[in-house]
Amino acid sequence: MAGPAEEHGDQARVRHLLPRLPRDPARPLPGGASDRELADLAIRLGTDLPEELAAWLRTCEGAAIGPGGLFGHRPDTDFLDMAARAAEYPGWRQLGWLPVAGDGFGNFYMLLIQGSLAGHVAFVEAISEPNEITYVAASNLWSFLRFLFEKELGAKGWPVDPTVVLAADPGLAHVPANPLPWTR
Repeated sequence: MAGPAEEHGDQARVRHLLPRLPRDPARPLPGGASDRELADLAIRLGTDLPEELAAWLRTCEGAAIGPGGLFGHRPDTDFLDMAARAAEYPGWRQLGWLPVAGDGFGNFYMLLIQGSLAGHVAFVEAISEPNEITYVAASNLWSFLRFLFEKELGAKGWPVDPTVVLAADPGLAHVPANPLPWTR
């Protein structure tokens, strides 16, 4: 894991915000996944974990926080287990999508691990179009987590205000307009 001096700005912000997020007091914030647990998750997903995802999961292995939970190595809790969530929609594996969070309404945020948008996080309306990107939510996982956590704590603008979003995540300026939320 990167030390504080080596962390990306969003990484440090996410680690600062994580313990402040509302959660059920009966469910303590879990620690990070071990290397063994990450290897197990990769096997169950049938793919290597991108380094950015592995770094996040070393911080938090999955938790019932945010609007629909954060997914990770949680074989003890299916609704938080990334591999169990991915198995619900077999097409996601072929598309190179890893579910990283839910929206609380049966839809998902996906880390895209292949194709021209690899590394980005996209929102997928699984209820109606489970194999189509609805919009790109962030240019990388740490920016997505920062946006999600800040929104949970009351910030406005993400994902629909281009001024707010592009100022915080300029990497989205390189995404074609079609899959951006403010063009919908």
